[in-house]
Amino acid sequence: MIVKVHSSKNTTILVISDKEIVGKKFSDEHIQLDLDSDFFKGREMTQVEIESLLKTANNIIFTGKKAVNLGLKKNLIEQNSILKIQGVPYAQCLFI
Repeated sequence: MIVKVHSSKNTTILVISDKEIVGKKFSDEHIQLDLDSDFFKGREMTQVEIESLLKTANNIIFTGKKAVNLGLKKNLIEQNSILKIQGVPYAQCLFI
């Protein structure tokens, strides 16, 4: 999976995407998912590396089947919170 970490003074956003969909755009009539933007372009990481980062983030974005399954497996998202954009699953986890 591809991971991008966005950090500021008080916030860390972790973006986790399936490798094969980074660089592509998906849309339906109401929403667009642009994985071609720099927001999604990070570096490839193993699941073990990703799992250690999950503890550091305030906001986690999961895009793609593998990424969303990781979020489900770690109980960070629920099935009913998953959107599908042109068949691509997408979910977000926010810690307040």
